[in-house]
Amino acid sequence: MGSLIIVKWHGELVPSQHAHEELKLLYEVTVKDLEFFKKQQWLVTYYGILVFGGLVTLAKITTLEKWAFFSVAGLTFLLCSLLLSTLEHSIGVGVGRVRLELCRDV
Repeated sequence: MGSLIIVKWHGELVPSQHAHEELKLLYEVTVKDLEFFKKQQWLVTYYGILVFGGLVTLAKITTLEKWAFFSVAGLTFLLCSLLLSTLEHSIGVGVGRVRLELCRDV
């Protein structure tokens, strides 16, 4: 990506046409990245709920020992929390939000 050339127009600094197109492309890519991460977060949440639902159904059908049931439920909770935290970190601290904010500022 080349340097962004800012031109002065009626006393305001305005990006050149080339710079404007680059910023627009960067903005679109960033928005798509954020959409992807948010979809992944929802998928993890949905699958976590499905696993918990399966565990509840399984606990009612069979006579599992309590420690095994709670171990699997706890492990599911920890894994879902870890995945959601990782995805949230990727969105919040990652380049995505920073790029989006920089595009909006220009």
